Amino acid sequence: MLQSFSVKQHIRVSKVKTTRAAFIGFGEAAQALISIAGDNAPDVISAFDIKTRDEATREAKLMDYIQFQVNGAFNPEQAVCGAQVIFSLVTPDQANLALAPLSSALTEKQFVVDCNSCAPAVKKHNAKLVESQGAAYIDAAIMSPVKANSKPIPLYISGKKATLVAPQLQYLGFDVTVISEQVGDASQIKMLRSAMVKGLEALTTECMLAAHRAGVAPYVIESLEKNYPQLNLSQLAVYHMERMLTHGKRRSEELKSVVETLASLDIDTSMSSGAINWHQRMSDINVTVDNQTLEQLSNQILNTMEHSASPIQSNDTLTS
Repeated sequence: MLQSFSVKQHIRVSKVKTTRAAFIGFGEAAQALISIAGDNAPDVISAFDIKTRDEATREAKLMDYIQFQVNGAFNPEQAVCGAQVIFSLVTPDQANLALAPLSSALTEKQFVVDCNSCAPAVKKHNAKLVESQGAAYIDAAIMSPVKANSKPIPLYISGKKATLVAPQLQYLGFDVTVISEQVGDASQIKMLRSAMVKGLEALTTECMLAAHRAGVAPYVIESLEKNYPQLNLSQLAVYHMERMLTHGKRRSEELKSVVETLASLDIDTSMSSGAINWHQRMSDINVTVDNQTLEQLSNQILNTMEHSASPIQSNDTLTS
């Protein structure tokens, strides 16, 4: 029998300022979080990003540090020194590798907020690493796209000390909901939500591309919008395709974590496995979304696919 848990109310306590914070991974999400915090951003921010170890990407990442006025570090241990709150924001496949070197550098007064989109099992493993040094580990799930102009950011958190760090996260611009004291609960919700969100993106793309190739897209769209009158399918399909074209690689990695989560619950993973193929394939397509209509964008994608070496794979090529 699986244990159930109840979602607590949103945090409504006084917000607490964080004076020093660190980011492990300084990509789009980390930069957006700093922008959203605005005047409430910590006084001192340090960061480490693995791209500084690659000569091809180092200069661009160093420029990111300068733009956002953060103290760039060339190793993660240096970045977290003195930080009250440490955010881990890397790709799902790097979530464990990013935190492993930190274990000896952490102290009892630090909170590690793991915002990575990982399966609960990965979060639980990371919690053991962090808590073995006395630091507090927070399983965090960002529940909406992070954009520089979006505020507040819905954040589900769980962990033994989740209620203690919540006021600091609130101050930084998060709309915090403490799920439970159990690491894995917040990420479980995120993974199952992602099965729907990213699966729907793949399904919409598959349907619309096929409809345009067959020359029947207007009829398919008209029929679907009659069944779902609140659905602006033309607009939604463009948005879904843009998300996959722009972030397909990262989203396919997250879907692998979704598959892992579903398998742990003894749920068939065939639909999420198929979605992985679509997200991977769309990430390989060199098409930019720039105010095209759905028809124009679909034709661009189809034309690019026709000249690509690798077709869409069926989900029987994947292992879960």
